[in-house]
Amino acid sequence: VQYVMEQPVQYVIADGQPVSYVDPSAVIEYAAPAVQYVQQPAVFNVSPETFAKLAQGGTLTQEEIDAMSGVVDVAPAEGAVEAVTAAPAAVVSEAVEAVTSAQ
Repeated sequence: VQYVMEQPVQYVIADGQPVSYVDPSAVIEYAAPAVQYVQQPAVFNVSPETFAKLAQGGTLTQEEIDAMSGVVDVAPAEGAVEAVTAAPAAVVSEAVEAVTSAQ
């Protein structure tokens, strides 16, 4: 009686590449797909008149859009504009005085 050790069997696919089978007792864990959160579009409450205008394909002015979205229009104060326009003249006059007094 002769005992022969059984040779392991190797399976191949049609083009000759070896195929490996996973141990059936092995535990395989699959990760859940990554969750992607999409930002919801902004929602605005509009009057029935504005809705009707938009539903008919109309457009809104920038002021109407700003009013809906709560954007505050920042207009420069009148005094600030005058101060900015007067500033270059004041700087020039101070420079002239400094040069003439140094001579």
